[in-house]
Amino acid sequence: MKISKFLTSTTLLSGVMFLTACSTFASPTTDVNVNKQTANHTVEFQQIRNATIKLGYENTTFLVDPMLASKNAYPGFADTVNSETRYPMVDLPLSVEDVLKADAIILTHLHADHWDPAARNIVPRDMTIFTQDEADAVIVRKDGFTDVRVLTEQGIVFKGTRIHKTIGQHGTNAMYQVPALAQSLGRTMGMVFQRPNYKTV
Repeated sequence: MKISKFLTSTTLLSGVMFLTACSTFASPTTDVNVNKQTANHTVEFQQIRNATIKLGYENTTFLVDPMLASKNAYPGFADTVNSETRYPMVDLPLSVEDVLKADAIILTHLHADHWDPAARNIVPRDMTIFTQDEADAVIVRKDGFTDVRVLTEQGIVFKGTRIHKTIGQHGTNAMYQVPALAQSLGRTMGMVFQRPNYKTV
């Protein structure tokens, strides 16, 4: 499926923003050489459920925020709207094995609806995983993952695709003025993907 049908600007995928309701405030450094290229290849985008998506450039597939448990595996989040509702709310539309057919995983943050216990147990320990900062990377490494890398706003290249981190948050500035709430909401990030001859996403 063509990305142009779903995304018309880089901000729409920032932090998988339209999936996670995170707001993005910083733009990545522009790579002039990339922007001068003519976009003539297809970018593949697949929403799996919640914030779990796959993004494909060329023969490289990125799996973002895998939540792999069965439907209703976990109790709802306490002190939230509809906290009685268990999650995930729907089954995976394909097998876990098919979900995991990716070259790398990107974790926007470590909340359980983005990186659940099932994913932490099932994902191969040598899978490349990108995190938003070193603090998240330390936590992921403690689970035994051996190839954990930190994204930056300047961007890093993986198999020919440059990935920029953008800064995001889970709520309004006013919400972050309440210390206990700010701690619960935590930090998150968005991403901008660039590859020669592909549309920037």
